[in-house]
Amino acid sequence: MSDDLFHPPWEPASDEVSVSDGAGFSGCDAVIRALAEKADSNPRDTQYSLSKQWGKVVRTKLTIAHGGLSATTLVVCWSSPDGKVQMVAQLEDCGAQLSGC
Repeated sequence: MSDDLFHPPWEPASDEVSVSDGAGFSGCDAVIRALAEKADSNPRDTQYSLSKQWGKVVRTKLTIAHGGLSATTLVVCWSSPDGKVQMVAQLEDCGAQLSGC
């Protein structure tokens, strides 16, 4: 079974509409900002879109360093009309991980 059934894929789906302004995505922006702060990172390459299936979707990259190593983490956050926010993160070039790559 594909992970894409449980969360939006990293690449926007064909039914998604790109949004240039992040206004209205404050729930996901706040969650991503909190994660970035804990990781001592800054979001980059952030994309906003609207999806019929997932609602408001934010995709961004965080570079996380620890113990002399660093990795780019792909973060996808989505929020439904009721305001609930969900998020998934995966290491770039590794796929979704429960542990290790």
